Order: sequence, then C-alpha cells, then structure tokens
Amino acid sequence: MRGACVVPIDDATDDDDDGFADLAAYCEFDQLEILKLIDFTPFPHVVAWMERMKQVPKHDEVHEGINRFAALAAKKMGQL
Repeated sequence: MRGACVVPIDDATDDDDDGFADLAAYCEFDQLEILKLIDFTPFPHVVAWMERMKQVPKHDEVHEGINRFAALAAKKMGQL
C-alpha cells in the first residue's frame, strides 16, 4: 500500500488495480459514515482519504439513494 489513497483515481490503469481497491473499500467505509455507525475522526488518515474519495466524479449522484435512506432511517429512529 502506498498511502491513504493508494492510487489517485485519475492514475488508475488496466495495469494498476489499486485505484479500484480504493473505490471498493470506500463504498464500505462510506456507508458506515453515512449511517453514523462509526465515527472515523479518531483516524485522521482515514478521514483525509475519505475526503479525497468524495472528489471522485459523480460521487454525489451515486450517493443520492443511500443519503435518502439514511435520512429516512434517522427520521424513523427518532420516532421510536
């Protein structure tokens, strides 16, 4: 591993799958953050990596569904 963001997404090629590993891992970490299941602030390198991953093209568009789900879940949890 070569750092918090293994390979900048723009530099990922067919010969270098590390950028794709970032995408795959980010999907899992991001869900935990969005659903407020884990607070990553004690891990500044992870927070910095996640902030860089949020700059990937179409990030916000792809996350519309889980953001709606998280808002609905938060609302429902408040009703319990």
